[in-house]
Amino acid sequence: MEKAIPAIILAAGASQRLGRDKALLEVEGEPLVTLVAKRLAAGGVSPIVIVTHAESAFACLGAAPECKVAINKSPEEGRTGSIQVGLLALGKDLGRLPKAVLIVPVDRPGWSLSTLAKVLATEGCVCPEKDGGGGHPLRISEAEVEAIMAAPSDMSLRQLTKPQRIPVEDEFIHLNIDSPEDMAELKRWASQSDGLSR
Repeated sequence: MEKAIPAIILAAGASQRLGRDKALLEVEGEPLVTLVAKRLAAGGVSPIVIVTHAESAFACLGAAPECKVAINKSPEEGRTGSIQVGLLALGKDLGRLPKAVLIVPVDRPGWSLSTLAKVLATEGCVCPEKDGGGGHPLRISEAEVEAIMAAPSDMSLRQLTKPQRIPVEDEFIHLNIDSPEDMAELKRWASQSDGLSR
């Protein structure tokens, strides 16, 4: 059996446009971060680190107690800084930086278990794609891990990764919860999925 690949759930964003913590949005009676963590675990992903801001750390731990929670003290600097925090948390537990890891933004939950399996089964730096647009989760390899750890925390992830794209058919792969209008699409996604069966 192949060794499990760890994941970093990115949940440290300020949610200024939405005005609410995205990780803790209630979806079908559960916090969104719970559903994301459950699906990752169902796909064999382990360990899982949730990177969030200090105000939400305790709530995230309660929502996903099987995950480790790490705090990004400067989330305004961007996703790369959050990934660095997550990589260091994984490295502390593993005794080394991971050679492969999934990057999973909590506000991009529209991937299915079949898409997760495809991403996990493909070596290197990869992401799903539909209709010409890339999606999540993003798998990075040792080269990207090293580049991210060496980069300024505010450098764009796009400058540090050039993922191979895997075609998928997920209806909601481009779901991006960024504004109140996106909540309707999130509810539509949730009504068609228990978070595990898709």
